[in-house]
Formats: sequence, C-alpha cells, structure tokens
Amino acid sequence: MAEICVEPLDPAKHHRADFDCGKPALNEFLRTLVTQYEKRRLGKTFVAVWADSPDTVAAYYTLAAGAVAFGNVPQEIARKLPRHPVPVILLARLAVDRSAQAQGLGKALLVDALQRALGISQTPGCVRRRGSGH
Repeated sequence: MAEICVEPLDPAKHHRADFDCGKPALNEFLRTLVTQYEKRRLGKTFVAVWADSPDTVAAYYTLAAGAVAFGNVPQEIARKLPRHPVPVILLARLAVDRSAQAQGLGKALLVDALQRALGISQTPGCVRRRGSGH
C-alpha cells in the first residue's frame, strides 16, 4: 500500500465531491453533511489521503460520543458500574473510496480509530474494558 496520512477533515482543503465508496448514504454524508456535523460537534471526522495526493479523500471515518443502556452492558462490566447509561466512543462511519478498496486502507483506518478512541478513553467520562487491549 502506498503511504497514507490520516488527519482531521479540513473542509477547505480536502476534496470530497468525487468520493464514491459504493454506498450512497456514506458518500452523501462526506460530500454534504459532514461540515454541519463538525460545526455542531456531533462527531469528528478523520480522512485518509495519499501522501502524493494530500487533498483527495481516499477514505474516512467519524467518531462520536454515545451511550449504551445499562441493560445491554455485559455482566462482567456491569457489576462494577452505576446503573445508568454507559458512555462510549462510537465509530459512526467508515468508508473507503472505490479506487482505494482492497488495499488494506479500511483496516488501517480501523486501527487509527481504535488508537484515537483509546487515547480519548484515558480521560474522564469513558469506560474501557480491562484486558481487552483496546
């Protein structure tokens, strides 16, 4: 795989109009809705760009805050928590442009998202499952 860079979306820099992952809803989000989500702080989107084409989005993912109902939390975790919704970090979207598919970019973005989520979980307000490695 050619060298990629993963960075926060910059609507003024990153070209999104031609992005096509094959899923209309994911394309539409990146092309037209992402800036409103960013402005309203509903999620944070990160883009993967090729080192030799730093303005063209090859893939993206969005992280958002969320909560899991206490009743849906696994028993081994739930017994140590108060009985109310548990804060989580949600991988809200992940998409790879058709031109970049089958090159390992989705895996690379998933690893990047997990590393960011782990970093966020080190601050108050997020629960991290011990022993999971992530």
